[in-house]
Amino acid sequence: MRKPNSFFSKFHFFLLLGTMLHLILFSSNITQAFASEDPPRYSINLSFNIETAELTATSKISVPANTKFVLQCGALNITGNQLVEGNQTPRILKIHSDNTLRLPIIASEQTLHVSWTLSGSGDSDNLISKDGITLAGFWHPIPEQAALFSINAQLPPDFSGITESDELTVTRENNQNVLKSSFHQALNTVHFIAGPYEIRSKAVSETTSIYTYFFKEDAHLAEEYLEQGSQYLTRYEKLIGPYPYSRFSIVENRLPTG
Repeated sequence: MRKPNSFFSKFHFFLLLGTMLHLILFSSNITQAFASEDPPRYSINLSFNIETAELTATSKISVPANTKFVLQCGALNITGNQLVEGNQTPRILKIHSDNTLRLPIIASEQTLHVSWTLSGSGDSDNLISKDGITLAGFWHPIPEQAALFSINAQLPPDFSGITESDELTVTRENNQNVLKSSFHQALNTVHFIAGPYEIRSKAVSETTSIYTYFFKEDAHLAEEYLEQGSQYLTRYEKLIGPYPYSRFSIVENRLPTG
């Protein structure tokens, strides 16, 4: 097997196999943002309809007191919102002409609930299909300031998944696979990848492990990627210091993101 070429960008690591198989690599998060000491907390619940290639999502965003907060909704179909301000009666926020939601600055914590839908037909950076799910484009409302993300996703049968995370589990609940994740670094956006993966891992140190998420037809490549990935992490730790995250994941992807 030819060793993969690799390069580093500000946002991601990408690897590309000689067979033009595309891979996304998550380092639990490469897109770490400069955040305030008390960032908003952004929880997302996801479900998928594979037959219609649609995503249905709801979110709960807790915004600290005295915080300016703007949520960019892009081309998403916002199906509802509700703002809870302290002890006041919940109210619906006006969606501005640029498809943004803007919270008032008040002296108490606010909670914003938002629901939306998305079609992922594979014509952009978002794909929802029976072969795999890739949400690497504008798939959730994006805050103008970094937030702490957590995700609860109901996955199709036999699917597992990955997102930027310190803690991630996939369990079986009511005949569905349910992914739960949380990340302790504040970000402006996250990615989400899911599919019928074979997952393998290798401990690099006492605090860091490397994972591979390969489809069945390419699972035989996992051991070499684990070995090569471990060598790269060890090499760069010697050059630039300890790797700051607990997970480094190599994830095979159906879209050409490499």
